[in-house]
Amino acid sequence: MAMTRARQGLFFSWGEDYGGMRKKKPSRFLTEINLISDQKDKQVVNNSLVVKDKKKEKNNVEYKMPVSFSFSQIAAFKNCPKQYYYNFILKIPVRGKAQFSFGKSMHGSLQRIMELVLTKQKNNKEKNKLGALINEKEVGEIYKASWIGDWYKDKKEKEEYYKKGKDILRDFYDKHKERSPKVIFIEKGFKFKVAAGEIYSFKGVIDRIDDIGDGYKIVDYKTGKPKEKLTFDEKKQLLIYQLAAGDLFDKPIKKLSFYYLDNNSEIEFLGTNKELEKVESFLGNTIEKIKEGNFIAKPGILCKYCDFNTICEDRQK
Repeated sequence: MAMTRARQGLFFSWGEDYGGMRKKKPSRFLTEINLISDQKDKQVVNNSLVVKDKKKEKNNVEYKMPVSFSFSQIAAFKNCPKQYYYNFILKIPVRGKAQFSFGKSMHGSLQRIMELVLTKQKNNKEKNKLGALINEKEVGEIYKASWIGDWYKDKKEKEEYYKKGKDILRDFYDKHKERSPKVIFIEKGFKFKVAAGEIYSFKGVIDRIDDIGDGYKIVDYKTGKPKEKLTFDEKKQLLIYQLAAGDLFDKPIKKLSFYYLDNNSEIEFLGTNKELEKVESFLGNTIEKIKEGNFIAKPGILCKYCDFNTICEDRQK
């Protein structure tokens, strides 16, 4: 099935019999938008999500369950199962956003800055000083090369974001130029197993890992507003990283840090055994719910921020 940008109307058609040897199956999209039948049953068979049409059992629509999950998948399902359905099953393309372009620009800049620092630390006696390893001009050049100028609504907004990023990196440099963090890994990938009836992989990437002497510190950069206190839900991402890191390193994880770029501040904490057990259980339970295939919308205040609010009939008006 293909659709173009209709000016006045959009029409779907389908027939079982076009005179051939075999009956024709409908597009899965006709079933999903209830044009075939509104009587559906969903279940998981052999690790695949199956949507059954009770009137026409032969017209099953099948989606292969993922063998691995990411934090973005889990977070989307937690926010709204229908958002997960649109994003990770139907894979509907979404329009980019200025804050995403800005976030990628900042993450890319910091990654390249710290990669250059790591390279220079090997042959420099003052390896603990950021200012001895990289200068402000180099930081500016890296930022310029890492800048993503897409999805800003106009030239003014783009210039405002660009200046904001430049100021953030200048403050970052000033904060660390006399004492650089001892970075050992940048953009460190990980994978670990989660039990949810069957065994699934959970994959992710950690922004930065520092050596703090008796252990390691996991750092995640944030471009949003700084927090003063974190709830369990807000800690989840780093708690998952702490879980994953248990099998990765020869030293224990001693600190977790959300590094807020807006004002170059940090919130540090460390997950307790109880919190780690709770987040592991959360992952398993969420994957189990995804396997059930009940992608029922959760209308609420988050609807206005959802990428799919223009097509979701269940959104909060």
